[in-house]
Amino acid sequence: MKVSADVEIACSLAAREAQRRRHELMTVEHLLFGLLHDEDTQRVLKGSGGNPDQLRKKLDQYLERDMPQAPEGQTALPSPSRGFQRVLQRAA
Repeated sequence: MKVSADVEIACSLAAREAQRRRHELMTVEHLLFGLLHDEDTQRVLKGSGGNPDQLRKKLDQYLERDMPQAPEGQTALPSPSRGFQRVLQRAA
């Protein structure tokens, strides 16, 4: 599957964020978190009346509070959820 460099960067950020938080799955929420670091994504969101900073803050809270964590000491890489995979397939 061929995706743009920007999407690859967002996926890499999503994977790192999921791993940093010890999440076993990399979800669409992680992908959105990664995309929120992209200037084009922020511009589109602002143009649609959204607030990227507020969304990032709420998403950070969700990822911290509501996503299950792996046990301490686990270093396995998170695997992409089905939703994450579907989003990438549709984008490609």
